[in-house]
Amino acid sequence: MSPWLSTEAGRKHRWVETPRFLEEQEPGACTVYYASASCFARDRTTRSHATMGPFDELPECRQMRERFVLESIVETELEARPFVYEQYLKDPVPIGLYRVRGRERTP
Repeated sequence: MSPWLSTEAGRKHRWVETPRFLEEQEPGACTVYYASASCFARDRTTRSHATMGPFDELPECRQMRERFVLESIVETELEARPFVYEQYLKDPVPIGLYRVRGRERTP
């Protein structure tokens, strides 16, 4: 997500990419995490369909679930609509928005 979108909309919050949050941040009073459909997409680090990585949950998504207590704000499932570079581990694909409730779990 582009950080400037919040500023353009007049919001005072900021976006932090999940890998950076896992390395540097402690949850604040209002920290939310968006678990997108890409958490369950095939690893897209290579662009060749023949050499795409295995199906697995993205490591940063798994680490968020394992290291933090996540309080559901809203959860749903979307139909997995595969495309050349978008192939999913499950169908339907779970997505959700969660409040991050501190480092109550050990990494």
